[in-house]
Amino acid sequence: MKTTKETYNLSKQIFLSAKEEFNIRTLLYSELLEKEKTVINAQTNYINAVYNYFVAKLNYDVAKGVY
Repeated sequence: MKTTKETYNLSKQIFLSAKEEFNIRTLLYSELLEKEKTVINAQTNYINAVYNYFVAKLNYDVAKGVY
């Protein structure tokens, strides 16, 4: 989960840098969209990792008899 969050944060930084490049006309719009797609994929992966963590924790607690 930590790695996916770091990947998401890094991809956000790269996207913001690419956005600046696009604003000064040194990056194509299609390239900016590709960076945005990468951010969305990283965010999705992070959300899935968090979800999987909580599902696993709930299953563990159920197995221990907590619930």
